[in-house]
Amino acid sequence: MAKITDKTKEMFFGLLRRALTDGTPELSNLLSCDEVYGVMNKQTVSELCGDILDELSFDNKELKEEWKISAYRCMSHFYSYHEFQNDLLSELNEAGLKTVILKGSAAASNYPRPELREMGDIDLLFKPSDFETAAKFFNDRGYRILETTPRHICFFKDGFEVEAHNSMVPLRDGTESAFDKKLFEGFDKIKEKAADNDGEYMFPCFDVTENGLVLLEHARIHMNSGIGFKQILDWWMFARKEITDDVWNGGFGKATRGLGLDTLAITMTKLCKDTIGPADNITWCDSADMELVETLKEAAFLSGNMGRTDSADRVRLSLERKRGFFNILSVLEREGLETWEAAKKHRILRPFAWIYRGLYYFEALKKDGAISPDNIIREAEDSKRFQDMLSVMNAKRDDEGYYL
Repeated sequence: MAKITDKTKEMFFGLLRRALTDGTPELSNLLSCDEVYGVMNKQTVSELCGDILDELSFDNKELKEEWKISAYRCMSHFYSYHEFQNDLLSELNEAGLKTVILKGSAAASNYPRPELREMGDIDLLFKPSDFETAAKFFNDRGYRILETTPRHICFFKDGFEVEAHNSMVPLRDGTESAFDKKLFEGFDKIKEKAADNDGEYMFPCFDVTENGLVLLEHARIHMNSGIGFKQILDWWMFARKEITDDVWNGGFGKATRGLGLDTLAITMTKLCKDTIGPADNITWCDSADMELVETLKEAAFLSGNMGRTDSADRVRLSLERKRGFFNILSVLEREGLETWEAAKKHRILRPFAWIYRGLYYFEALKKDGAISPDNIIREAEDSKRFQDMLSVMNAKRDDEGYYL
């Protein structure tokens, strides 16, 4: 993927500002459609602009139609997603299982047009004491297990993935983290909220403090694997509506500091306030380290939505490089075993999986024009900046996903 130009970034933020806020930038000559659409699509935010496409000038009429169709598909999926979720929540209620939605509908409901926010899986949090019963609930109803982690079990049925969580921040020793303790205390304040503007799709939602902490933690979880503007925008649309100066100073800021999330909150908020805005009732982020803001912005552009852009592999290696040579070999071996079909079939090739994956990265870097003395120096500098950012935001994790 070619370097994203400053002009394209300006267009990217201009479109989001027009689509999501009261800001009304001049759009008539703003868009270089092909490049901006590609960037927005890989960030999983292009559909958010569905309502303003007729305001834009398109040289490529086919691209305009493709963009519109993508927005219509997003809306269609929103409704089918919430029909499935409604049925699931009704069944859980009948079974006497109390749960709360994480992200998903809780994030979409903060957007002007919730149906234009792309929906992924359905995330549900259960109390640990109910988790075994919840897992049995899904198994008994024909859900297939896709993945099990210390945080959740991922189930699949009828085209939808459901992540049943018993934790958001598990600890290696199995004790309850301060973050999870805070969330479970919030179970007593769960309320019904509408996912859509018509109030047709209701869901159990945390109160402001717990909901905001979940969105921040979700962003922090993906700092290692590739945070994108979808996670950043989910936070911003919530914060712009809920985390005013009075709320931040009245206790939310203290809650984030106690959980090590304050720097991330301040940095993401300042980034969005300056690029998308406006937010006259939010000044608590103005103390942000602007170098950190810029690093986060560049990391998000490079990584896309959870590592979807073509440059994501470069960011991933940059993040790993600072951890040491042998850790890089471990990463290359793991990814080689996951992606090399011949090694999956022939055990004799498996010891060479790291070489196979290493050649892939070399070719990717060569194609991207990154193999040069200047770019190697730049990659090393980027690696240090990204690692420093992870440290400052308390986001470093080990290979098993536990925070360091």
